[in-house]
Parts: sequence; C-alpha cells; structure tokens
Amino acid sequence: MNRFGCLLVDHFAAAAHARCEPDLRDRPLAVVTGTPPARRIVEASDAARAAGVVPGMTETEARARCVALAVRAVSDERATLAQHALLEAALGVSPRVEDGGPGIVSVDLAGLARLLGDDGRIAERLVRAARGVGLDATVGVAGTRTAARIAGLSIMGGLTKPPKPPALGSAAGDPRRSSGLRAARSADAFTGPEPAETSIASRCHVVPPGCERDALGAVPLAVLDLAPPLAETFARWGVVTLGELAALPRDGLGTRLGRAGLDAQDEALGHDRTAFRPWSPPPFWQEAQGLDWEVDTWSGLEPMLRQLLERLTARLAAGHVSADTLRLELALASGAHDVRTVALASPSCDPRPMLVLVALELEARPPSAPVTRVAVSARAVRAEAAQARLGERPGPALRDLTETLVRLATLVGRDNVGSPVILDSHRADPVTLVPFAPPRVADSVRANNRPPGGRLLLELSDDDAWRDGDDGEVPVWDGDGDATVPSTSGADADAGAPRSLPTMPLAFRRVRPPRRVDVTLVDDAPVQVAFHDALGGVSRPQAIVASAGPWRTSGEWWTTNGWAREEWDVALADGMLCRLARDRMTGEWYLDGAYD
Repeated sequence: MNRFGCLLVDHFAAAAHARCEPDLRDRPLAVVTGTPPARRIVEASDAARAAGVVPGMTETEARARCVALAVRAVSDERATLAQHALLEAALGVSPRVEDGGPGIVSVDLAGLARLLGDDGRIAERLVRAARGVGLDATVGVAGTRTAARIAGLSIMGGLTKPPKPPALGSAAGDPRRSSGLRAARSADAFTGPEPAETSIASRCHVVPPGCERDALGAVPLAVLDLAPPLAETFARWGVVTLGELAALPRDGLGTRLGRAGLDAQDEALGHDRTAFRPWSPPPFWQEAQGLDWEVDTWSGLEPMLRQLLERLTARLAAGHVSADTLRLELALASGAHDVRTVALASPSCDPRPMLVLVALELEARPPSAPVTRVAVSARAVRAEAAQARLGERPGPALRDLTETLVRLATLVGRDNVGSPVILDSHRADPVTLVPFAPPRVADSVRANNRPPGGRLLLELSDDDAWRDGDDGEVPVWDGDGDATVPSTSGADADAGAPRSLPTMPLAFRRVRPPRRVDVTLVDDAPVQVAFHDALGGVSRPQAIVASAGPWRTSGEWWTTNGWAREEWDVALADGMLCRLARDRMTGEWYLDGAYD
C-alpha cells in the first residue's frame, strides 16, 4: 500500500529570511517587492499578521499598523536555499522525495515502517528534520501525495492564525496565498498567533489508509489553488468543502466546467494527476548571503561565515552526509570574484574546524578588495565508518589535525603539504604530493611489518646479500638490536641455536633535494668535484681517486617531459664514497647521495 508524506512550510518567503537571520524568528517580518515608495507586502510572518499586516498592503500602511515591523526584500536566492534545505532534510528520512514548489516537499514512505515505526513516528521525524535546518513545517500523511498535502493544509489553519482582513485600505492580491500554498483559513476561525512552543505531534496529520475521502471531506475548499473564476462558480453553487465538491456528478461537472472542474474534483478526492518525480541533490551544497555594506576585516566577516557554515553543516547532518571540500566564493567591491578551494583532512560536518580553515586561508591570502557577498559550497560525500583495531593508538582529533595541516600550508605553501604518492615512471624519485587524507585502518602486521611477537622481520629478495644460501631463512631483529637467523636444519635446529649474519652491505643515504656540484671531466670521466652550499658558495675542489660508471637512463622521450640521467659512483681523496648524477638534458651535476 502506497503511503506519502508532505512537508509544508507556511509563509515560506518570510521563513526563508528567518532561517538566514535567526533574530527575525520572533519579530514581525514582512517581505516586500518593488521600489520605494511603491513597495508592497508579498508575504508576512505570523507575528506580522497578528499585528494587522497582510500581503497586498503598501509598506507605509504596514509600518503604520506595526511599528516594530522588520522588512526584507524578496530574495530568490534565500528561497532557493531554503527549499534545498527542506528537500535535503526530507532526504535524510526517505530516499525518494519530490520538489512540489516553494515550501512543499512530497516524501515516499514506502518501506520506512520497519525502520522508523508507524506513520505518526515518521511524520514527527520529518518535522524534527525540518527544524534541524531552521524551518518549521507541518506534515500530512495519506495514501496519495495530493491527499497528504491537503491533510497538512487542513491543520495549518489551526496552527497559523492571521487576523481578519484589515478594514483600513484595500489589500491587493490573495491573502490566502503563501509562497505557492493556499492555506485553509476562514476569517472567523482565526483567533491569534501561533504559540511559541507547539508540540511536534500537533504539526502532524495522519490519515488512516483508505479513509482519505472521509477524513478530508470537511476541509474548506480554500485549500485548493483554484483559479478565481472557478472558485467564484463553486461559491455561487454553495460548494464550500472538499466533500461537497467530491459529491458533485462527474458528468454534469465536466459538461458545465470542462477539464478545470474535473481536475478540481480529482484534487478534492485526493487523486494524483502526475507521476512521482524523485529529486536528486546537487553534488555541491551551497549557502550564500550578501552584505549590506563592504567588509574588509576578518572581525566583520567572521560572524557571517560562522552562520553560513552552521547552516550548511546542519543541512549535511540532516542528509547524513559530510563535506570533504569547501569552495569559498567572495564577491568584491571592485567587481571581481575571489574563489578559493579549501580541502578538509577528512570528511566532516563540524563547522568549527571549517571556520578555522577558512580563517587561515584568508589570513594567508587576503582578498584584494572589500567583500560584498559570501558563498560557501561543500561537496557532499558519505563518510565511511572504520573501526580501529584493538591496541592501536587513537588518531588525533579531526579539528586538531585539520588546523595543523592548514598552518603548515600557511608556512610552507599549499603545494608543499600532502601525502607522497609514487608515480608510474622510471624517473629518479617519481613522487608527487596529493591532498592528505587519513589512511584506512590497515592490517597492523603488514603496515608495520611486525609479527604478533613484536620482532621486526626484514623481507629480502632471493639475490639479497643478507641470505647465506639457505632457502627460507629470514633475519630477525630482536629487542636489543641484534640480528640473527634461526637455524632450521641439523643439530642447530634441535638446539635452536641462532647463527650470526654476514657483514652488512653499504647503506646509501640520499640527499633530498639533490645538492648542486661542479664536476671536472677528463676523457668524459669525473676527476674533480666542488660542492655548492646553501648560501651559494662553492667549496674547494676535491680530487676523485676512483670512479665507476656511467649508468645512463632515460624515459618519456615521447612527451614534452622527457628526461635523461647519468650516474657515477666515485671515491674522493678524503675517503668519502658518493654518487654523482648529471642531468643530460641541462648538463648540470648533483650530489645524489653518499655511502656509509
């Protein structure tokens, strides 16, 4: 059996402003359009309606009725962000949601009963999810989307009660229209504003399966978004409720009113006339806000960024996702746009480390002009949970790790901080840096190369100088730093006596980055070398008493990044053994490393 829920936000244009400015929640608020002095009210909050402000009034008349009225201009951007927040909140409850227009979201409840409980519990969960993103919603649940929407509208009139239309002046426009909604209201039913604390259960209307017609029959016809001529016709006929409209003969209704009348009757019966169209969230979730004046200091920008990040992370949390990358876009007074990308150390929905990252980013590269608008986008990803192994040391807190990485990037540059990755190339040291991310929990024995006994095993190849000819013998480092090879044959195997290892080979210590040197050649062989220091000085030349080489390598000659390299192992007069390398493309020599 199909079950649908419908989230409804009354006075949506005003609710979108109150979401961005929490101080407006308890104040009379009106949304206006036009230019002074001809600005008119297009939406008003419950507190403003209680003071006599209704859509259609001029701003001057509205301020005369309510001195404390807060006025905001119509903002399509804020309305769009609020609608996306409502959709994402519903998406955290059900995987199938539909955008029904400003302030309306339909939710498919199929299969949720086993996970979340009955319809009443699911409806309460939807109300809490909407409140989590800063919107107060009403939820209706029924067998169709249309019936669920009507069920929500039927109780909205009891929750939001604007005053009777004022006698002073005339209000242009329909006061029942609320950003895409026509609430079920009659002037004699409204007594006052909504209480400060309304229980969640009172915002939910669940229609039992199969009872849609009986449950919604007494709902006023005003809930339907009918064209004015059609509404006047029904009023002349004395049809004032959905039940009366549903009871009209269908053939006669179609003959008299045509398709519009039949569609109105289908809606009164709760029939869906369109298929369910699932909504898919965008890859980047954004919050934005303009400034009333130019801001050129962090103290002026920080409160707005905190609010943007809090709203953005609330949406992420409601959708059960995290952000792994932030995109900061600043509109400057000069007309330019400053765009920055801030990578997080790990997916997160905590606004505090994000604010630290943005602060350090702006401190490292301040904007070139005062800021007039701020937009923050986050790439939403699902963070994979991983359980640490028993005995592993806990990792650093995400906030501390993120802050440390950004401070390092500020000191040495963003391109010099990250995780090393080996490239698929024969070039010497084919390593690059990628953005750091905490590694997955790996097998501790393989990651640390330590067996359960705590001894370090050196995995050697067959041609390694450590081996002494016996197959399967692996040297073992004990806790005192001594290396032995356990014997596995003969009398030593019975006694368990270890045998000593052969002499260790030379260790090669590489110099990174390679150190510049000057080399003198005789018959294409190095005979003298002088070292450059960090300050640009050159040491006294030293004689090369022995040399071996050259070993030449090259690669990627088919691209613009071709390379060619020549290496020599040399012994200096002072006893130093080292490796010299020459870049055959540029002719420069470097000290690649030294042997112990």
